[in-house]
Amino acid sequence: MTDLDQQSPPPPAQQIDPNVEVFRMMVVEGARIVSDGNVRQEKERTQQAREETERLRIATDRGEKQDRATHRKEMFGLGVVAAVIAVAMFSGRWDVVTHALAAAAGFVGGVGYHHASKG
Repeated sequence: MTDLDQQSPPPPAQQIDPNVEVFRMMVVEGARIVSDGNVRQEKERTQQAREETERLRIATDRGEKQDRATHRKEMFGLGVVAAVIAVAMFSGRWDVVTHALAAAAGFVGGVGYHHASKG
């Protein structure tokens, strides 16, 4: 007898244990769920970032409009003080001119402080 005759028959086709197959499917499904969850989280983060950007843009627009309105009020106030000083000077009321200059200095100082405190 030769060695070839003594060999055992080839093993039957290898079958995959059903438990291993179930485990493999669970791993694949778990990876898919995690991947889907990551995509969903990324979409939510992107949407939140868009919403935050829009809120900041709106707030910035409001702030700029408020700044322009404040600036108009400040310029109007300075114009009024300048008119009072001019009228008082032409009428010779130097006591009024003195008070108006003091008011103007205080007004300008207050405006400067307001702008400096805003950063």
